[in-house]
Amino acid sequence: MTRKAVLVVVTLTVILFSGACTRYVYVPVPASPPGASGVAASPSTVEAASTPAVAGFGSTQSLGQGLSVTAGQPKPFKASSSAAGQEGAERLVLVPITFTNDSGRYVNFSDTYYTNMTVDGVTAQSVQDMGNKAGGVENVGGMFNKPTPTGKSITIGLVWPLQNAPAEIGLKITSNDYSGSLPTPEWSGRV
Repeated sequence: MTRKAVLVVVTLTVILFSGACTRYVYVPVPASPPGASGVAASPSTVEAASTPAVAGFGSTQSLGQGLSVTAGQPKPFKASSSAAGQEGAERLVLVPITFTNDSGRYVNFSDTYYTNMTVDGVTAQSVQDMGNKAGGVENVGGMFNKPTPTGKSITIGLVWPLQNAPAEIGLKITSNDYSGSLPTPEWSGRV
């Protein structure tokens, strides 16, 4: 018998303009584990794929395939009266996130990438304030669900709800490419 493939259903939750959208991605998984052919997997390769470098805010990192993302410098943010998610926060910090497409094709970044935010190592949710264009960011709290032409960029804003004490905020941009071949850029900084 040749190789068998097992289909695994992976649920990917993406925050869009009006809420959550669940997507199902079918990923073929080889029946035999890595290294079953008698060749051991290289620890350095596995470690390199699972341990991305963490950059400081204000830097640009590659997403692979002619795409890049810049996480701007954190700055204070004032939410509008229609914002959600800031309850209990003593201060808000906005980080503009700019996705750039130099791939030679249209890309809908919200179809492929999602954001993971942390405060002091604990998962956090962005404040949702879609009507607020503060800080020059058109969309605060979510991804644009529209194709971006080659040579163009889109900018979203993520807002961390924080207490007055200094905090370490983190951001990771993850793709729904589960092969591990695409970069997973990360940023971290004290605010």
